[in-house]
Amino acid sequence: MGVGNLKAHAKGQGTVQLQSHYKGRRYVLQLEDVLYVSDNRNNLLSLGCWDQDGRLYLGHNGHITLLTKNKEGVVCGIKIMNNLYKM
Repeated sequence: MGVGNLKAHAKGQGTVQLQSHYKGRRYVLQLEDVLYVSDNRNNLLSLGCWDQDGRLYLGHNGHITLLTKNKEGVVCGIKIMNNLYKM
């Protein structure tokens, strides 16, 4: 497993809950089958996995918003570098 030409080794796998704040509301996002890569300085979220379960994402002009199946925004981010978004 890795990103680009870099290789990384997962040291664990499980479920995590993330808190987000979007438009004045607090959300708890539960992500399953998350890989723990201790040497990675960034936490990565696969958009392919996000939309696989019917969720959506919208991106434009360096901004991205993740939406639920009901099209409710739950978190947004801005592009920072290497086509990564800070959420």
